[in-house]
Amino acid sequence: MPETHPLLVKALPLAEDLIKQDHFSIENLCHALDCGLKELAEAAPTVDDLFMHINARFMGGYVDRARRTEAEAGDDGDKAKRLCAAWYDQAVENRRLTKVLLQHHWSPGFVRPDWYMQRVKDCFVPVETVLARLAPKASPQFIAGAARGLYAQIVGLYFLTLNERATPAGIADQHRLLSLMVELVIKGLQAA
Repeated sequence: MPETHPLLVKALPLAEDLIKQDHFSIENLCHALDCGLKELAEAAPTVDDLFMHINARFMGGYVDRARRTEAEAGDDGDKAKRLCAAWYDQAVENRRLTKVLLQHHWSPGFVRPDWYMQRVKDCFVPVETVLARLAPKASPQFIAGAARGLYAQIVGLYFLTLNERATPAGIADQHRLLSLMVELVIKGLQAA
C-alpha cells in the first residue's frame, strides 16, 4: 500500500472491528477515532477510499496465507486445493467483513489506483502459478480465467455457507466440494 495518512492507518483496524461487530457507520468510526467527519475526510475522502484500504488489508491477509501454503510440501494439485481452501477460510473466518466487502458497490467513476489493482492481481498469482504448472499447454488467459472462475465459485460457496443454505442444498462438506471443483478445473485445463 502506498503511504497513507496517519489517521487512516489508525482507522482501518477500528473500521474492521466495527464491521465485524455489525456496528459500522462513519459516525461510529469517527467516535472510535475521537475525530470529526472533516478530519476523517482528510484521511479518506470517500467511503470508497476507506473500503478500498480495508479490502487491501483483507487481500493482504489472503496473500500471506497463500505464501505459507506455497511453502508447504505437496504436489501442485494439492497446493491448488489448499490455495482455494485458504480463500474460502479467509472469507469464513471473517464472515461479516467479507460480506460487507463483497457487497460494497463502488461509486460510479471511482477509479481504483494502480497499487490497489496490483493487490487484486497478487491474490490470483499463487493459484495461477500452480494451475500453469499443472496445465503447461494452457494459455495465460485461460489460466487467468480458470483462477477467477474458481474464485467466483468460492464466493458462491461462501454465501451459501453464510446464509446457512449450503446444507439444505446438499453441500454437507464445503472443503470436499472445493476440492472437487479444483479437480474439475484442473482436468478441464489439461484437456484444453
